[in-house]
Amino acid sequence: MAHVAKLEQGRITFVVRPRVEGAAGFQRFVFLLSPDDRDVHRRVVVGRKRMPEPGANEREWAYVDKLGGRRAELLADLGPSTYMTKTRGVRHQPGARVIAQGHYAILEHEEHAHITYALDPDTHRDEVHDALNVAREGAMIAAVFNPLARWSRRPGQEVLPFDDDEPSPFAEPSIYPDELQARFGDKRFVPLDPAFLDYEGAELVLIGAEDEVRPELAVAV
Repeated sequence: MAHVAKLEQGRITFVVRPRVEGAAGFQRFVFLLSPDDRDVHRRVVVGRKRMPEPGANEREWAYVDKLGGRRAELLADLGPSTYMTKTRGVRHQPGARVIAQGHYAILEHEEHAHITYALDPDTHRDEVHDALNVAREGAMIAAVFNPLARWSRRPGQEVLPFDDDEPSPFAEPSIYPDELQARFGDKRFVPLDPAFLDYEGAELVLIGAEDEVRPELAVAV
């Protein structure tokens, strides 16, 4: 059996915020990672507002945009609001809602890392979960982007897939202390280590590598 080491485990919470005034789609899709052994909660924004398609090697870009000592801190700025516009008058922004919760683990698996999760057994899945690719259980390869890497975009090369209303978080210089930044060397990506998630602006790529979660990657609930 392949080498698997658990780096972190805890609770995962999937949260969605609808668009203004019932418009189709979602304004924001995030998941919260709350490790069992520490009083820290991270909010991870998923750029294209869905998890990667399982088994398709599809890549979804994400980043840590907020840290908090309590989970409620990460939801406080996503509540409902009403505001005035010049062209459409009063507009109502619905608040975010939790659509699923469960357990997660970050696993070192051979030469890469996985974020793997399993929803709580009483979760009732519907079309929202299907649209967001939130399965009853899932395992994604996860890597961290080197903030000091230079992007040399060639003609025809795909740009980073964030929506127009979701600004790219990429920034320089490095947000990490020297000992963490040194792990990259001259690489653009390294396998996810939980230590990187403790910095706002940490940039991730999630890859939906498998249709089914292998037993060695399943979350022990």
